[in-house]
Amino acid sequence: MLADRLSVRPSTVSKMLDRLIDKGLVARTSNIRDARQTMVQLTPTGEEAQVAIRDIWQRLEDDLSSSIPSGNLAALDRSLTHFGEILAQRLRRLR
Repeated sequence: MLADRLSVRPSTVSKMLDRLIDKGLVARTSNIRDARQTMVQLTPTGEEAQVAIRDIWQRLEDDLSSSIPSGNLAALDRSLTHFGEILAQRLRRLR
């Protein structure tokens, strides 16, 4: 499911998770209902990092959006959303 959401190969997600686990940001556990599935969750350190990262992104978004005239902001948002959809489609084809 993570590979699909990120539009990457499952092996890429596995490598990413290994690195995040090494840093103490996430933990892997077996799914109690289905042993074929692995569950991933943030550790307390990961939750702290998530809060800090979201704060940084929010400040960046605020800074950028305040520099764009409000009339252009909606059009930019639509364009970037469309760009993201196209990019995700093309990345899925590469997998």
